[in-house]
Formats: sequence, C-alpha cells, structure tokens
Amino acid sequence: MKRNTTTRRAFLAKSIWASGGVILASQLVACEKLDNLIGNGDANDEIPRFLHGVGSFDPTAEAVMIWTRFTPTTEEVNKIIDIKWQVATDRSFTNIVTEGSSACSIENDFTVVEDVTGLSSNNTYYYRFLEENLKTTSVVGETITLPKAGEHLTSLKLAVCSCSNYPAGLFNVYDAIAKSDADIVIHLGDYIYEYGEGEYGTNENTEALKRVHDPKNEILSLEDYRLRYRQYRTDESLQLAHQKKPFIVVWDDHEITNDTYTTGAENHSEDEGSFELRKQFAVRVHGEYLPIRTNNRNIIYRSFQFGNLANLVMLDTRVIGRDKQLSFGDYFTADGNFDFGGFSSAMMDPNRSILGSEQLAWAGSQITGSNAEWQVIGQ
Repeated sequence: MKRNTTTRRAFLAKSIWASGGVILASQLVACEKLDNLIGNGDANDEIPRFLHGVGSFDPTAEAVMIWTRFTPTTEEVNKIIDIKWQVATDRSFTNIVTEGSSACSIENDFTVVEDVTGLSSNNTYYYRFLEENLKTTSVVGETITLPKAGEHLTSLKLAVCSCSNYPAGLFNVYDAIAKSDADIVIHLGDYIYEYGEGEYGTNENTEALKRVHDPKNEILSLEDYRLRYRQYRTDESLQLAHQKKPFIVVWDDHEITNDTYTTGAENHSEDEGSFELRKQFAVRVHGEYLPIRTNNRNIIYRSFQFGNLANLVMLDTRVIGRDKQLSFGDYFTADGNFDFGGFSSAMMDPNRSILGSEQLAWAGSQITGSNAEWQVIGQ
C-alpha cells in the first residue's frame, strides 16, 4: 500500500523541531528528496531522524572522528538523546570492531561527534548510528585510517575543494568527489556563506532550484549559523561526499563573515553587534558540524602523516593571527590624492602577519621536522 506523502509532510510540519516552532524550509525539501528512503515498513519511519546524513573527519593511523545529527521532534527538544554508534570492517556489520554511545541535546544542536580510537592503520572502516528506542538507523558511512608515519606508501589521492555557496547553484562537484577514487577530501574553507537573501550567491536560478537562503537574513546569531549549516547538510551531493570520504577541513572567512581577520571583518558593522561574539558563535557551530581533533576549538592548524609519502600541514590563515587587510580606500587623502608612500610602507611592514608568531613557528617545525617525500600545505 502506497503511503500518503502529503499526510507525512503535514505530520513533519507539525512535529520536527525548528526555531520558533516553524518548520525549516530546508528540512521539508530534504524530506521530499528522501522520500525514497522513507516508508520501509518500520514503525517509526515517519521522520528521517538522521536527516543530515553522516560524516567522518581527521583520520589518523589509529583513529577517526565520526559525525551525525539527530533530528528531534518538539517533544524531544529539551531531552538528552542517547545515540549508539558502531564501527565495523564490513558493510553488513558482521565484524564490529568497536561501539559505544554518545549523548546529544540542544546544547550541541543534537550533533553527535565521536573520536573513535584503537583502530588499525591503513584500513577501511564502516560506521553507522542508531537510536535504539525508535529502532532507527542512519545510512552507513565509509572511512579510512592513515598509514603509520614512515610506513611505505606509493600513492595518495586528495580531492581538494572550497567555496560552496548553496544559493549559487548545485553541488555537482561534491557528487563527483563522492564517486571518485579519492582517498580523502581536503576542504580549504568557505564551506558555507553568511549572506542573506538577495545578496552574494543569489541568482536567476536560486528559486527555481529551491536553494533560497535559510535563514533569509545574513547569519549573526548562534541559531542563524546552525540553521545555515543544517541547510547545507540537506544537499544530497554534499551528504554523499561526507558519507563516502573522510574530510580534513580548515575554515576561511565565510564560515564567519566576508574578509574576516583577527579582530573584525569587512562584512561586519557596529549595528550587527559584537564581532567577537559573532565569531564565537561561528567557531562553535563550525565545531558542531565540521569536527576537528583539537583541544581548543579556536585553534585549527594541525598536521597529518601519510606514511613516508606526504606530510599535510593544515593552516589557519584567516582568524588566529591575520592582521586587517590593507584597503586602498584608507590611503586617499582629504584632497583626493593617493598616499603611495604610506600604502607601500604599510604593505612592506615586516610586522604584518597572516599566521601569527605561534602558528608560524609551529608550521616551520612541522615542515622542517618531517622526512616525508612531499610537504603539502593546506590553506
């Protein structure tokens, strides 16, 4: 018997939690896209509880971080939800090598991040998430661990991407990456864009493709940033890339706002409130949706060893130590002349920084201290 999809969407509209009690447009769109995954006969299949897919991040020789988000109803929004996770060496999970549970709640936007350790090096693993009370299971994710430092490795394939603006068009590149033979995805930032409806990225195809901004305004608050990430993670191509490949990421400016530097940004004005608070919101949500193995969520520079072949050094050239960018407009005098001398002096100032002294010293030690055949810098 065919299910009544209209009834199901009406139920979703009443039940899935969204800010202010209004269903998110991106969630309804995702439900339409996921119709073929719903209706498998389970008692609780009315709601796709892992609506935003799965992902894995920051693989090492013995560990990898796995991710999902649980989609709560209005009745569940103030509860703590326990999510079980499993990691196996086969797709059918007959050989589960480790498993456990993680709690999620409104405090972390119901995202689940687990750093799975004790794995074998240079291996392929499969993972999934379960909400056992509801008898619902996520899609199966695929990931890898890296070869040990110094271990012989003859080849490595990295898919490198950046600058994905949801309203600007479809994410076909993510689909191609998911279906490629790349080992790992290196995302160099601008995973989201902060602009509002009608601003950068909006074009004549945005509405036809049902890719209007969510929320419609430029994102400023904690919930704004969360809504924007949720919208991006309903994209089928992006979900598939995360499902099939581990990601190693750094941010650029648009994860916060355009032309960000340490203490401000081009696209932040005084009437938008505290830049520091906005940056804190953005960094927090970045960690919820794009986890990084770090003891301090403000520090994202780190390195990865691919056997004897490559040393990947990921840098933060945007937030931690970047001075304000020079602007030609600041060097015009009152009579309209351009101060070439002042601009040249500022441009050549040896004290200006893009990394900060601490990160610069760290990066130098990582590169000069490695015996890998290739030194690869990601930024």
